[in-house]
Amino acid sequence: MAAPHPRFGPDPDRLDRIRDLIAWPGLPQLAWHTLLDDQAHAIGTPQTLALNAAFAHRVTGEPEQARLAFAWFERAADILATTSEGLLAGDITGHLALAYDFAYSAWTGPQRTYALRVFKRAAAFFAAYHWPNLDQDDDKASNWVAVVRGGELIMQLATRGEGDLPGQEARIAHLVDELRRHFEDGYGDSGWNQEGYDYLRYGLDTGGAPAVWAAEACGIKDLTAAWQRPRFAELILQTQSLRPAGDRVQFGVGERTGRPSPAFLGTGTRWTQAAYRRLFEQTPEPFAPGSTDPLWTLLRWPDTAPHQPARPTALFDDREGAYAFRNRYRNEDDTLIGVTNRNGSHFGWQQRETFALSMIGQGTTWARMPAKEWDRIELFSKPLIDGVPQLPSGADGQGRTTAARRYRGQGGGYVALDGGRNYGIAEARRELVVDMQGFGSVDTVLALHDRFADAVAHRIDWQLSPEPGVDITCGDSGSGALTFLFRRDDAWLKGWLLEPGAARLCVADGAFRIARTGRSADFRLVLALGRGTPPTAQADGTRLTLAGRSYDTDDLVGCTPGAGAAPGRLPVLELSVPPLPFQPGATRTITATLGWWDREVLHHPCIRLAVPAGWAAVELPGASPNRLSEGERATIGWAVTAPCGTPPGDYVLTATAPTDPQVFRTAAVSLVPTDLALGRHAEQSSTLGEATRATNGNLDGRWGHGSVSHTLEEVQPWWQTDLGTSAEIAEVVLWNRTDAATDRLRDFYVLVSEAPFGRACLAELLATPTIWRHHATGPAARTTTIPVGRRGRHVRIQLAGPDPRILALGEVQVLPPPTARTHTEQGSTT
Repeated sequence: MAAPHPRFGPDPDRLDRIRDLIAWPGLPQLAWHTLLDDQAHAIGTPQTLALNAAFAHRVTGEPEQARLAFAWFERAADILATTSEGLLAGDITGHLALAYDFAYSAWTGPQRTYALRVFKRAAAFFAAYHWPNLDQDDDKASNWVAVVRGGELIMQLATRGEGDLPGQEARIAHLVDELRRHFEDGYGDSGWNQEGYDYLRYGLDTGGAPAVWAAEACGIKDLTAAWQRPRFAELILQTQSLRPAGDRVQFGVGERTGRPSPAFLGTGTRWTQAAYRRLFEQTPEPFAPGSTDPLWTLLRWPDTAPHQPARPTALFDDREGAYAFRNRYRNEDDTLIGVTNRNGSHFGWQQRETFALSMIGQGTTWARMPAKEWDRIELFSKPLIDGVPQLPSGADGQGRTTAARRYRGQGGGYVALDGGRNYGIAEARRELVVDMQGFGSVDTVLALHDRFADAVAHRIDWQLSPEPGVDITCGDSGSGALTFLFRRDDAWLKGWLLEPGAARLCVADGAFRIARTGRSADFRLVLALGRGTPPTAQADGTRLTLAGRSYDTDDLVGCTPGAGAAPGRLPVLELSVPPLPFQPGATRTITATLGWWDREVLHHPCIRLAVPAGWAAVELPGASPNRLSEGERATIGWAVTAPCGTPPGDYVLTATAPTDPQVFRTAAVSLVPTDLALGRHAEQSSTLGEATRATNGNLDGRWGHGSVSHTLEEVQPWWQTDLGTSAEIAEVVLWNRTDAATDRLRDFYVLVSEAPFGRACLAELLATPTIWRHHATGPAARTTTIPVGRRGRHVRIQLAGPDPRILALGEVQVLPPPTARTHTEQGSTT
């Protein structure tokens, strides 16, 4: 007999808890409002909208939400019926199966029958589908396994005993085994994954994690131990900074910025759950537009109260050769360091990251990696051999960890690595000390000794690649060492090259390099990171003494740093900025939150906001507490207005809390020319990346950063927006994708109309004389400006030609004539 629905929860107690959470201000309430707003504006893929509507029905009981869930179900089923892509099929099927389970009681018999027909076709597709990432019998590490097998498992469990799916029990057992092996093969004990955090999150958020929850809800426990072994939440705690842009320690082909996943809320020890919840609450924009992030947040929200975490302990993964160090969990000035060696290799995406460094601290990324921009050598932070990350004779995954230990009482440690086989040379060894004790203006010290040797001579470039905007000076001599200095405002990273010999220091394409040539090369380096005045040091051969602390690069294994200072009970001040940039005359809401961690009560908490000259900041009404006890927070908001006539650029806001000690936090906000499309609703012919990404004010053209709109591959795909009212349009500026496939934006039309376009095809629109059009034949540049010079309310971008193509846009700006750019508020703001 088939089990009743809903099979996957949430149960009545959890539903009551969710209703309580969304009734009060906080992140769960924000998640709920975001989910409803995405629904109201149709932001997201059809399968996501179907699932979110079905969940909203479970929470509210509203029949309209169940109706919407089925309408979006049908839209997604149409895509599923025509796709031949396994990843897309897994994504759609898993989401629709959850929607079916959540909305089952509100759907009619014919609606359920229709859904079962959809799932039966999907089951036949998966049974016949083959792809190398899935078919590797001895290697199930690829994210494809999580997405495709996870999506199918959710479907099989949702329809178990109902849909006459052939061989269902055997198929469920097979899928459970595939996912179990994926968790075992794909992730080290730390949760580290060679494909990088973006693919880790994509695979687990889309299919892996919900499949585990669905299986457990159905009484299947075979996945639980394999799912709980990797310490995913701890990995993110060690690698996700609190910088406003979401900078993180990079590994695999992961991008430099991103968000923590709500799928790991409530996982790990009680301490980890509390710390991860606090990290999630401190993330400036925790929910990707049009995603299931709000849904998973509400389903997984832990009851454990957030607290200021104790001092971190280094996270070591000898199996994968991955090591993460963090000095504290406080604010964007925290220091995070990642070291990788590639001790193993799996089928799937991978990075040439032997001896790679990723380093963040004092509000700056000092060392980064290239993600998928492998041809940009200047983006690697690791030693290069003959100008490349490794020789063709090298073999990924052949590294070894020869020694590793954590330091007690702080977040640092010692690691010794062997990367010779990865590099393809006779010897490549690294010894590294990370000392996070902190003293004076120094926050963290990293001392290392890299040794290379081979039968033939090579040029070895020891390279660090900081974020843009970091000033680098190098070559000064000091007591037997060559020094170099990275600076960004008053933050710095200072380095000493010991026993430099004939080494050459230079800066090339924004990257710092130390070059040596020969059959052997040694790099003995000490790096100090901090803020204020950089320290001086005394070099003596292979030893450097810094403020009375000595680091001997020939005996790093003997280095025994002390414990750091006791975790402070300092107040924590956070400053949030709106997702939309300012425009001349625009008003945006800015909020600051003061967290109090001392046992003594703080009376009359106060926060002040300083804005640029000429700007206005009016404190918003609201009940601010008269006192704060340990662990409590106070939030104050301001309506901030940029005056008309203010030139575009980046401006700094500063919040100050006159506590003891006084704390302050700065945040950069952008002011852009008046853009009639900014914040406006947008839609497109099909969706892989939400259409509103092209009207969110973010000009970043990298797909992995979550701000590029993206259709499916189809004939003459289109994107369009409604400006809300008719306006004079001087020009339309298109911002292209930058990381890959930049030539997709070619042979396209820009159309402007007073009347809505609806879903009319290109031929119909070109035959309508009242529609203004411009045909661009060649490929678009990074930015393409199209002069318009007429009134209109609706703007469409549409590819021409008979072949199926993809339309991806970084941003679409619709600019009025210069005389009209005084500002009329656009989109949803304060």
